[in-house]
Amino acid sequence: MTSLSRASKLCSTCAFWAGSRKINPGGHVEIHPYSKGDCKGGGFNHVVTGAMATCHKWKLWSLIGACISQKDPYKQT
Repeated sequence: MTSLSRASKLCSTCAFWAGSRKINPGGHVEIHPYSKGDCKGGGFNHVVTGAMATCHKWKLWSLIGACISQKDPYKQT
């Protein structure tokens, strides 16, 4: 398993990615680095991408956003 912070702008932390992932108690996304999932509206729309891929349409996964505190510098409004 690989643990990624919310600052990692990768498919596995994106709202549009539909691959297997979970959030650990520390607010990091845990994924298998070779896992794949469908892109559902991002830059690779309707294409299977790897968890470590990235594109210009990245948007923070809402479940990560729910873990962000008021003092977090990565908070998106």
